[in-house]
Amino acid sequence: MWIGPDTAAQLLLTAGGNMDRMRNEAAFAALCGASPIQASSGKVTRHRLSRGGDRAANSALYRIALVRMAGDQHTKDYVARQRRLSRVSWNLRWRSPA
Repeated sequence: MWIGPDTAAQLLLTAGGNMDRMRNEAAFAALCGASPIQASSGKVTRHRLSRGGDRAANSALYRIALVRMAGDQHTKDYVARQRRLSRVSWNLRWRSPA
């Protein structure tokens, strides 16, 4: 319901072509370029987005997130909770159509 055939095919291509790198969810996120990279210096702890990975798979994950933010109540509740806790960065820019 949430994933179209083109999105599913892209994720299957990414996973199938790299079976030796698929140890866990974190490895898949790194493969897609969706995992944060530590960019700390001294006493400052921060992370930045990875510019590596399979960009097409990253785009497929982004499409899934947008569709879920628009239609899945659990995802809407999660986003609202994160916004209330001020944990949302510029990455969650989607706004519901008014």
